[in-house]
Amino acid sequence: MKYKKVTWKEVDNAVGFFVDTYNTQDLDCELIIGIPRGGLVLATMLSYRLNLPLLIDCYGPTTSWSSKILVVDDIADTGKTLETVNKNLPNSTIFTMHYHRQSVVEPYAWLHEKTDEWIVYPWEGSYASSMP
Repeated sequence: MKYKKVTWKEVDNAVGFFVDTYNTQDLDCELIIGIPRGGLVLATMLSYRLNLPLLIDCYGPTTSWSSKILVVDDIADTGKTLETVNKNLPNSTIFTMHYHRQSVVEPYAWLHEKTDEWIVYPWEGSYASSMP
């Protein structure tokens, strides 16, 4: 199996891309939700850069929110998690670092298209360093 190791520099570049997208699209969200686990790092970084409160929740709250919410995850692979988010948070805007065309949800903004490579993010710790 082929692996694509994502560097911290690439993560920082992705956050910069998301900040630019957010500002140029005038999205005006009230808070950020990071999808555990992969979306938490990106959401935390964006929370600081956009000065928005961060809410950590698993796949979106079970009650409906009227607020505009920015939802962040590392990848839209199958899209099943993001499909749940869309159902629970209809006013959400989704950002992901990677997007696979098989996903049932296409994020509002994504930076890289996923290929057949297995993506390993730097926050995956010793797992990431043991990859070939």
